[in-house]
Amino acid sequence: MTSSANEKESTLSLNCSIGRISQTIKCALFSMRTKETMVVQLSSVNEKDLILSHLSVHVDAEMHTICPNHRYRLGYCWKPQRNCATPFHSTAQKPFTVLNHDQVETIKCMCGIQVPVGDSEIY
Repeated sequence: MTSSANEKESTLSLNCSIGRISQTIKCALFSMRTKETMVVQLSSVNEKDLILSHLSVHVDAEMHTICPNHRYRLGYCWKPQRNCATPFHSTAQKPFTVLNHDQVETIKCMCGIQVPVGDSEIY
């Protein structure tokens, strides 16, 4: 079996429970961390609180698994949107600040949409 076939096979077998919650990021290997190839328990990850805040969903870390791609894209390598994430503002304007937990909860209650803590907002 070739190297690319092995990589494709391991990518296909990476399915984590965070992937079912996130839905915007696919389960996969993370290109900058090629040595990490396994799905692990979310509770064993040092940055689990950071990952959970970017998901904006209250879940029990003990009950979930995470693949390398979700771990780094929702953890240390996470980046906020370039445009305002709140539905009340024009997305064409550049953001000035970030959303805190209370603002995320307000958006969720008023609009029924989830935005990550730390995402961009026009103040």
